[in-house]
Amino acid sequence: MIPIKILHQGVVEIEAAITKPDQPTQHFVAQIFHITNNAQISTQQFGNQNTL
Repeated sequence: MIPIKILHQGVVEIEAAITKPDQPTQHFVAQIFHITNNAQISTQQFGNQNTL
């Protein structure tokens, strides 16, 4: 097994990414998911060139 070393700066950045997942850090992007309008879809069209 290969040992892995993480500097203090890396630990601080990982902690920041975990505690504030909606804010990006220098090396981690923010993970934001907005799920809206959970209504059922009543109209579906399939095939080429079909539009509503």
